[in-house]
Amino acid sequence: MTKYILSFILFICTISTSLALGGGEKDKNAPVSVSDVFSEDKLYATDQIEISNIYPNPAHDLVKFNYVINDPNMKVKITIRNVLGSVVQEEELSHQSRQLEISVNEYTAGMYFYTLSINNQSIITKKFLVKR
Repeated sequence: MTKYILSFILFICTISTSLALGGGEKDKNAPVSVSDVFSEDKLYATDQIEISNIYPNPAHDLVKFNYVINDPNMKVKITIRNVLGSVVQEEELSHQSRQLEISVNEYTAGMYFYTLSINNQSIITKKFLVKR
């Protein structure tokens, strides 16, 4: 019985802590955690930029990224490479737009990699598939 009571108390403490950390204002001086920057639906997110993962994945005709760039001085680029590492396409994200569409009609079926670069620094690389 004591084991179950202790488990329940630990469970309540965990929930209380996560609610306390999740609510209210974020400390701007606190270090950014991996969960703040990368998530399932977002490729990358900070106060300056937020960009979605590529979709649809797998792709047939085109792929899209939704994004917001709050810092007009940022140079943000998406580079697509084939499995051999050759650059297939590069697109710079416009500060005025909110979505990037890339046609994959000319791509052969297979796996490709897309890399997000900010100010000429590679941030993250992920994969996507083109199906025919």
